Formats: sequence, structure tokens, C-alpha cells
Amino acid sequence: MENGSRLKELDTFRGFAAISVVLYHFTIFYDNAFGHVNNYPFKLYYGYFGVQLFFIISGFVIYMTLIKSANLKEFAFKRAARLYPAYITSVIITFFVTRSYSLDVLKVNYADFIFNLTMIQGVIPGVGIDLVDGSYWSLGIEITFYIICALFLLFGLINRPFLVSVISLIFIFVIKLLYINNLIHPLIGD
Repeated sequence: MENGSRLKELDTFRGFAAISVVLYHFTIFYDNAFGHVNNYPFKLYYGYFGVQLFFIISGFVIYMTLIKSANLKEFAFKRAARLYPAYITSVIITFFVTRSYSLDVLKVNYADFIFNLTMIQGVIPGVGIDLVDGSYWSLGIEITFYIICALFLLFGLINRPFLVSVISLIFIFVIKLLYINNLIHPLIGD
């Protein structure tokens, strides 16, 4: 891959993932969430797997960003510059649209709105911050992943993929073990 070029195959997979999530929401999720039933010519029951595909692609792409970053500050700037402008615009539009129309079930208060602008509302479980848009739940996981990647960069582990893999698997195993034994609560749910 040449410097600065994009992998078109990844963009194609991102497109499939986005379309599958949108179709899942329109043909399954909204009917269940809002109690209306529409007779669509099809229902994409497994469209939510598009989110996992996004996470897989993100893991691959973030590694490319990490190895191109000279330091932690540059990595953080690249991520923020890529995510925050579109995210903040989306939060503002969603907040004012839900307040302007009869969408009471989707409305949040001003304090939650302001906190949502930080994008860390999903990183801190149990704080009780309502999401301006429920679809932003995945950003908490994404930010947590960026923090872990930043730690690997900080400690110089980026060029040691085997060690990173072993550390990651041990960390995942410990978290899963604690969760199974009810010592921690899940980040999503409850």
C-alpha cells in the first residue's frame, strides 16, 4: 500500500457494514423499539453484525494509524480530527431535531447533551448519562479501544504484535472471568 492511499476493499466492507446496520434498524429494531409494525418485503435480522465488522476493520486500520504516528500526541490528534467534527455535528442536529418534534422518548436534558459532546459518555459505565442517539453506544467501545492502543504506543509495544496479542487475550480472559463471576457489570446493558 502506497503512503496515503486507501484500501478500497476496506471501504467496500465498511459500506456493506453500514448498509446492513441501517437495514437492521429500519426493518427490525425500530419496529421493536417504537411499537409500530411495517410490512417490509424483507427483514435483515442479522444486520447488527455490521457493527462487529466495523470493529474488525477499525482494529486493522487503527494499527496502520499507530505505526504511522510518531508519538501519542500525534495519534490522539489524528483520531480526534477524524471523529469529532462529524460526531459533534451529528449530536447537535439530533438533539435539536428530537427537541423540535414530538420525539419525547428520544429527548435528553441539556446536561446530558453537553456531556454527549465529549464522546466519553459510553466509556464511563454507571454514570447515568443518556445518549443523544442510542446508536452512539459503539463509540464508547471505540474510545476504550483507542485508549488501549494509545497505551501500547506509549509503552513501545506497537512493533511487538505477538506480545500485544498475548497481553490482549489475557486482559480479555480476566475481564470475562470477572464478568462471569458477577464481580463486574457489563459495559452495555443494565
